Amino acid sequence: MAILLAVSPVCPGAVTTSQQIAQNYQEMRKNLAWLTLGLNDLGRGNDSKLKLTADQRKKILPVFETLVGNNLVLLTAPPKRQHENQSQNRRQYDPNDPMAQARMRKQKEQTDFGNKQADLIDAVLTPAQRSYIDNLNFNAEKYGFIDFRKLFGNGGPGQQRPDQKVIDDMRTKMRAGQEALIKLNNEVLKMLKS
Repeated sequence: MAILLAVSPVCPGAVTTSQQIAQNYQEMRKNLAWLTLGLNDLGRGNDSKLKLTADQRKKILPVFETLVGNNLVLLTAPPKRQHENQSQNRRQYDPNDPMAQARMRKQKEQTDFGNKQADLIDAVLTPAQRSYIDNLNFNAEKYGFIDFRKLFGNGGPGQQRPDQKVIDDMRTKMRAGQEALIKLNNEVLKMLKS
């Protein structure tokens, strides 16, 4: 599976924005979910050309466990956030704020790390297995990856905020998707250990 993300600027002096870093991080998380779904299919399938071998499972397991240990693959649900006070606690991103810089640095490091771990798993797979995963029909929304930009647009002046019921429905859909992904992650971990 070829994961191609532009996560670092090529020319010196170029600045990677917080939005680009967040988008790259989200894309890496989606790619890991896609890879996990593919591993699940390969581990449970009956096609001898595609089925993960015991040796492959043994090689993939420590990499997968490392992703779990770094919270890039979740086995339990994160605590529910309090949305009632979220709007008053939300601040504009300040590139000079040391805490914001540290968060962005950590997110970029996690993106790079997650992509490297995915490459390690990819290297264990056969070309046929990689092709299977690359061509897998992956529905990102089913696993909680909701594009809120569709709901909120570009946030420009004069743009209406969506109805609260629509926002709540999207959050419910996202939470259900996250639960489905957590279940998938646990199933894959169990399969890799078998």
